[in-house]
Amino acid sequence: MSGWWLVLVVFVIVIWVVIDTLRWGISPMPTMGRARQAMLQALPSDLDGVIVEMGAGWGGLAIGALQRCPKGRVVAYEAAWVPWAVGWLRSLRWRGRLRWERADFFTATWPNETQAVLCYLYPGAMHRLAEDLPRRLPEGTWVISHAFALPLWKPEKTLILPDLFRTRLYVYRIPAQQPVA
Repeated sequence: MSGWWLVLVVFVIVIWVVIDTLRWGISPMPTMGRARQAMLQALPSDLDGVIVEMGAGWGGLAIGALQRCPKGRVVAYEAAWVPWAVGWLRSLRWRGRLRWERADFFTATWPNETQAVLCYLYPGAMHRLAEDLPRRLPEGTWVISHAFALPLWKPEKTLILPDLFRTRLYVYRIPAQQPVA
């Protein structure tokens, strides 16, 4: 009988992930291996303010940012229930330096002390961010994006990973690299 409970729990989790995928327009995808390491290396290690992770998923990149920037804090936004729950559990070890929020980052209030933004999103979200970032973040804020560029923005640096897909990472600064007309 107890085996049925496990099957039921797994079934509910899978259904929940599918519903959130349909609701948010993207499935929860972790930033893996080389891409995560390259994003963290692009992040200045001397940051002592807030690093915001948009679409924090399972928590790997947020925790990596804490390790990379020992004086910094991270605010991680995740709207989907299952990855939020996993990330929240992982975040308990980092209380005081990691604030894990179940929220849509577009409607959330971003911290005034934000010094960097990390994101692995999808093209539609990047279009919205291209407009929101300069209005909502302080001058000089770093923006590091995995795979998807900010439309009409010129990156300060583009990294091409030596993987099968030649994955690109884009590094921007605000407002130095504001959208071009």
